[in-house]
Amino acid sequence: KHITSKEEATKYNIWTDPAYTINDRNINSAIWAPAHCEKLPLSRGTYEVAGYAYNGAGRPIHRVEVTLNGGRTWRPAAIARWEKPNEYGMCYC
Repeated sequence: KHITSKEEATKYNIWTDPAYTINDRNINSAIWAPAHCEKLPLSRGTYEVAGYAYNGAGRPIHRVEVTLNGGRTWRPAAIARWEKPNEYGMCYC
């Protein structure tokens, strides 16, 4: 397909067509704390959310957001980086 505008790309569903995805940016993430179905006491002032995010092709994640209300609002999360970039500046965890 020859696409000439954002509107045309939307019309032909290019954004979700696997033939047009940019595979070096397949973001993958998982949260391990809180655990699935874990009940958190409301009396607790804070709770640390933990997990991982991988951006593909050795590129670092630049932003993580967390929702506490089913996606109505989002908050930026602090990113802790344990792995240091390799000699070529790439990050794989």
